[in-house]
Amino acid sequence: MGLWRFMDYITEDGRDLIHEWYESQSDEVRVEFDVTLAILGATEDWTSDCVEEFKPLTKTHDGLGEIRFLNRRS
Repeated sequence: MGLWRFMDYITEDGRDLIHEWYESQSDEVRVEFDVTLAILGATEDWTSDCVEEFKPLTKTHDGLGEIRFLNRRS
């Protein structure tokens, strides 16, 4: 079991934008996204220099962050 639980943001009109985006992606992108979430789910400190899959945002977006994933096969 992971250290974290990921939850989607649901808009006021009931749309799950992450799910909609995910469903519109290729299988390859979905796999990379899933692998990235698995890595982060097992990572205690996302702000560590060795964690490439997360970047904290700053300035007006302080307190938020972005999940980063790449096509590892390229």
